[in-house]
Amino acid sequence: MFVLFWSTGFVVAKYGTHDAGPLTFLGIRMVIATTALLLFARATSAPPISRTSARWAAVSGLGMHA
Repeated sequence: MFVLFWSTGFVVAKYGTHDAGPLTFLGIRMVIATTALLLFARATSAPPISRTSARWAAVSGLGMHA
């Protein structure tokens, strides 16, 4: 499933940016991903994370993608 989503990312972005700017497209994509993850977390009764854990996750994510 991961490989399928990862490999179709470029194709979707290529055609999606014809109708919207790259940052608009990225913003919409992030809102959709956030909504899907929140719904999944709620459906599986995932425990809430602390602010410290969320901060370190953001720092490590920035480090991996920057």
